[in-house]
Formats: sequence, structure tokens, C-alpha cells
Amino acid sequence: MRVLIVDDERSIRETLREILEEEGFEVFTEEIGSKVLEKLSELKPDILILDLFLPGTSGMEVLKTLNQKGLT
Repeated sequence: MRVLIVDDERSIRETLREILEEEGFEVFTEEIGSKVLEKLSELKPDILILDLFLPGTSGMEVLKTLNQKGLT
């Protein structure tokens, strides 16, 4: 399974990456909310772990866009 982790805090991204990779997941990370839609289209992950309080484009805005596009 492919997992995309989106969080602006590096330590959180890396900790989650390590844990999930140890469990056999293929993990990708992003720190900028405005790039999430592009990453989702490119990587087609099975799971999205999304920080709601990102600077710039917030996780809430990303979720609203995903919902509007019927991707949730």
C-alpha cells in the first residue's frame, strides 16, 4: 500500500515514515498543502495522512477541494 504523509513538521513526517516503512508500506511525504493535489494525482496513494493546520493552503482547504472533486 502507498501512503502519502503531508505535514509541515519534519519530525512528524519522518517518524511516521519510519513506522510505516517498517510495517511494509511504501511512503511518500510532502510538507506544502498546495502540492497535495499534484502529489495525489502523480502517486495515487491508497492512504492520505494530512495535517489540517498547514501554512498557506491548509489541510482543511485540501479536504474541501478533494470533496468537491469527488475524491473522498
